[in-house]
Amino acid sequence: NYFGQYPIVIRSSSLLEDGFGNAFAGKYESFFCAISGSTEKRYKDFINSLKRIYASSMSREALIYRKERGLDKAEELMSILVQRVSGNYHDDLYFPDAAGVGLSYTTYVWHEDINPYDGMIRLVMGLGTRAVNTNEGEHTKIISLSNPNLIPNQEVSEIMKYSQKFIDALQIDKTGKHAVPINKIFNILPPWLVDLVASRDYATERFLESRRNRFEKIYYLSFDGLINNTNTLEYLKGILQTLEKHYEHPVDIEFTINFLNSETPKINLVQCRPLQANSIAGKKQLSDEMVENLEVILKVKGNFMGGNIYEKIDYLIYVPEDAFKNLNNSERYELARVIGAINREFNKDDNCLMMLPGRVGTTTPSLGVPVSFSEINRMKGIVEIGFFESDFTPELSFGTHFFQDIVESGIFFIAADPKKAIFNPAKFNNFVEKEIDVSMEIKKQIKKSIKVFDLSYRKVYLYGNIKTQTAGIFIKK
Repeated sequence: NYFGQYPIVIRSSSLLEDGFGNAFAGKYESFFCAISGSTEKRYKDFINSLKRIYASSMSREALIYRKERGLDKAEELMSILVQRVSGNYHDDLYFPDAAGVGLSYTTYVWHEDINPYDGMIRLVMGLGTRAVNTNEGEHTKIISLSNPNLIPNQEVSEIMKYSQKFIDALQIDKTGKHAVPINKIFNILPPWLVDLVASRDYATERFLESRRNRFEKIYYLSFDGLINNTNTLEYLKGILQTLEKHYEHPVDIEFTINFLNSETPKINLVQCRPLQANSIAGKKQLSDEMVENLEVILKVKGNFMGGNIYEKIDYLIYVPEDAFKNLNNSERYELARVIGAINREFNKDDNCLMMLPGRVGTTTPSLGVPVSFSEINRMKGIVEIGFFESDFTPELSFGTHFFQDIVESGIFFIAADPKKAIFNPAKFNNFVEKEIDVSMEIKKQIKKSIKVFDLSYRKVYLYGNIKTQTAGIFIKK
């Protein structure tokens, strides 16, 4: 009755989840409740969601997470946070104009003109759920708050290809969130709002006009108007700096933006918690001269995160692209479980590196290995290698729950773009393979797809230098 006909979201807020040192990102559930229906129906929906949130504190992922961090004996008290969903009604849909994740400190510095202390945001249209979960065929908008127009991918065709294709929204007559095609959204927004969040696709307009003999405006989501014509980013930067000052620690926020008009944003701070950035933002003074005389196994410019690093690698887990492509989807899930079993055989002191094809942690096996974070959590570094034969470039999972797990665990992360990276897998031919010894049966096809190399006797180094934006894996000649 208090919230009236506005939708509400029920979220977890636990003692450990919102404390310093353990972000628990994505481990506990959140649920959107029905907007319409009888009071009794909405009440039952509310209570059911409440129970599911409490139950998620005992999920497999949450239990493993707590055990890995020595928290399995610590007291965990769960509270429930009930919020009105920030947004506006558009026809039968309800959603905010924009939403996202903000970080007051970023270790993803893809250009020398970016100051990591100015922070960054990951922006989507609609509910912020797409800012914290990766989706097939689309990327969120990554914006550096020190240089907003400096974007990781400068090619317009690539920006259009991987721009957001669906938004998450609530429907008046249905429970939960729903994916709605972006083209439908452009048709129900006021023109000034479309200009803030979208750009025209003139090439497609001309092509369609020549084929259909009629003109139609075609848009893609870019947020160029928001970046260039409002004070929104300055407000967000100020919010992040203020929160970091009073937390005395870098922070991670979730926020929504609703525009009262083309110049006036209304920003809602949905959530704030400590960001575990200190563990990977190393201050070690590095120079590329350290790797100049080493042979290259993998070398990238940009597209890595984890601060400065120069570490000897003792073990390497590697899945070749061609072996992965020969597996069907069912076998790829099995592959992920085997990788998890191998991961559990190591500990962080073993300095183990994992190199996997495609996107790590995806829920879509056609894009990469569908591992959960608990199946790779003992690695010193993770390398996503794009599909060289199809030029598939994995999107860094920056700002997602998967990224948060990587950050707070101090795992170094590289996404190797097949168009730009130097990769010499032939170097692996000189490495000694280690027998896979885990307590589970492994199909011959899957066992052949995984190689575990013992590098304890070789001088192989994982290197990353924020200043020069160079990272990779190098071996002493």
